[in-house]
Amino acid sequence: MKQLLIIVLFCCSLSVLAQEKAPISLQTYAEYGYNYTWGHYGSLAVIGNFPINTYFDLEAGIHTATSNVHAINTKAIVHFPLKVGDLTLENRYLYRLFLRTNTNDLAAALSVGYSIHHFKVGLGVYAHVFGTINFPKHTENIPSLVEPFNLIYNIEGQLFKQDHNWNLALSVSNHDNFQIERMYQPIFTLKGNYIPAKHFNLLAEVACKPAGMFHGAADFYAIYTRLGFSYIW
Repeated sequence: MKQLLIIVLFCCSLSVLAQEKAPISLQTYAEYGYNYTWGHYGSLAVIGNFPINTYFDLEAGIHTATSNVHAINTKAIVHFPLKVGDLTLENRYLYRLFLRTNTNDLAAALSVGYSIHHFKVGLGVYAHVFGTINFPKHTENIPSLVEPFNLIYNIEGQLFKQDHNWNLALSVSNHDNFQIERMYQPIFTLKGNYIPAKHFNLLAEVACKPAGMFHGAADFYAIYTRLGFSYIW
């Protein structure tokens, strides 16, 4: 009976792996920005997306900046193809290290997304833990700050359908690849992409974070631009 169970599990595993997979992609970009906390800064990021089968993706990325702020992001994404559009469930973990202030934070998020033709929307919850880095010469013990509940959201509209060889998009969201803001601090982003060849996709973004709660101020807190590309196998 035990041998039969092993054979069945092995056959099921082969069946899952044999399913048609989406292509593996590797994305990299350079970022230049300014904000009132760090001043001018530059950064580099690398993100890999690894489909396991048609329904399940794993994603991981690393980000490093001249402002001495570094981040690691991981995602597990489950796809539920519908007759119209695509429904997703995403589990995300983001760790950031602020060496300039000897602090760090960890965010864990769970969200549901839906995409169709020209639109993408997402909504979920996340928890945030803020802490300090304790070096050997420091004896003080500062407790961590925990925010157990926040909303995470994204609304994006595109000029053309998602499979067009070039596109423009405008999004309002409180998160991107390596940051998750509180729900009342949205990020406004203008995105563009162009596919010059079969395996390449050129990317450009300009993003702005206005100042104030719900950004109810006439000034901005941060602005940044990104240029990069992704290679798709």
